[in-house]
Amino acid sequence: MKKNTGLVNGLEDFSGNCTAVGISDSAKMERNDCALAGASCFVFADGIISGLTDDGQRLSAIVIPCEIDGQKVENIGKEAFVENDKLTNVKIENGVATIGDRAFAWCSSLANIVLPNSLTNIGSQAFARCSALKNVEIPSSVTDIGIRAFSRCSRLTGIDIPNGVTSIGDSAFGGCDNLMTVKIPSSVTTIGENAFATKKSFALSVRSVYITDLKAWCKISFKGAYANPLYPIGKLYLNNALVKELVIPEGVEHITDYAFSGCSSLTSVTIPSEVVSIGNRAFANCNSLTSVNIPNGVVSIGDRAFANCSRLASLTIGNTVSNIGEYAFYSCFYLTSVVIPDSVITIGDSAFSDCNYLTSVAIGNGVKRIGNWAFYACSYLTSLTIGSSVTSIGLQAFYACSSLTSIIIPKSVKNIEKDAFNECKSLTYITFNGTKAEWNKIGKIWSWNSGVPATKVICTDGEVAL
Repeated sequence: MKKNTGLVNGLEDFSGNCTAVGISDSAKMERNDCALAGASCFVFADGIISGLTDDGQRLSAIVIPCEIDGQKVENIGKEAFVENDKLTNVKIENGVATIGDRAFAWCSSLANIVLPNSLTNIGSQAFARCSALKNVEIPSSVTDIGIRAFSRCSRLTGIDIPNGVTSIGDSAFGGCDNLMTVKIPSSVTTIGENAFATKKSFALSVRSVYITDLKAWCKISFKGAYANPLYPIGKLYLNNALVKELVIPEGVEHITDYAFSGCSSLTSVTIPSEVVSIGNRAFANCNSLTSVNIPNGVVSIGDRAFANCSRLASLTIGNTVSNIGEYAFYSCFYLTSVVIPDSVITIGDSAFSDCNYLTSVAIGNGVKRIGNWAFYACSYLTSLTIGSSVTSIGLQAFYACSSLTSIIIPKSVKNIEKDAFNECKSLTYITFNGTKAEWNKIGKIWSWNSGVPATKVICTDGEVAL
């Protein structure tokens, strides 16, 4: 009669048949003995295994059977094996559909887990803090990976999400700091907040993310930056080819929030005219991105859409864009010129702040508001054209634009907020395209021109002292 041969081999020995077993590394049992041990090893009722009996507590490797005493095992209950630091190997046989919340949480010695093809749901924190777990194969039958399901499994290096999974919960793989390879199928529609968050430094957390369907990827609902496994630094592979020159596929109308955030492999992006909106942080922190052409058809550029794209040097904005979001191009250091078309109505707060090498800005005639800090600390800015419809220049909108020597303010302006041109130390010539009376009616916070050497404003009918 065949005996089990150890922990992992023991699991393999019982891979063929439905058998209720408990495997001990301290005593080699006959196969029939293992089968008889099942009832005494597990706490079981109504199709649910809820824990180990005193006999089971001594085991370091177990096979969770598909039936016990003739009754089908359908679920592993909530906290069934929680904090069991003896378990090293677990195999779950076909038939089990659900692994409950925290079922194996804090099993600090669990190194190997075999999941069945019958499994559909992995509960919240099911394997949280299984710090010895090096790999796990999720079966294609699973549709939902719960909140924190594998959080802080610090030895996991790769995960292949099977086609069929639609939802990955909040922090599902959060704190898996050595998780360097992630495969996401086209079936995934939602990835929760902090699903792939890591505490590792940016320099050490470069991940490789593999996808097969770019259109499906563009439509995933990412619930925050760390929902995307590319963030903070990752390389994207489409059908195993590294994506450098990204072409958004036809049929995509909305590029979702965070879609390519942190994608370090991108050098250029081609967006088709079908795209209507670019989501918040859609391309943030793409630090190799050098050129972007936003075509006619796009209406909205989201908050921080291209923030911290530190090598972005070439930008074209189509003439259908009406809104440029807050921090949309924040800290795009190498951007040298920007033409904002007449279609744009609002330039969001900090939209181009800290674009240090920006030398030329032309603001279209449709813009009504220049947001707070919109061009904050653009220290190389020398050429500025403000469109004829601007009514409000926001707080510190051009603060510390220290190379700016002259400006022309349109007569449409009604408000100039605090410190709007503060520390523009080279600004010696200010022109207003209206009368002195119209200038005096503008609501101006007293410090709007602090640190500005200009002593007067030249109006159409004379000068006004500052």
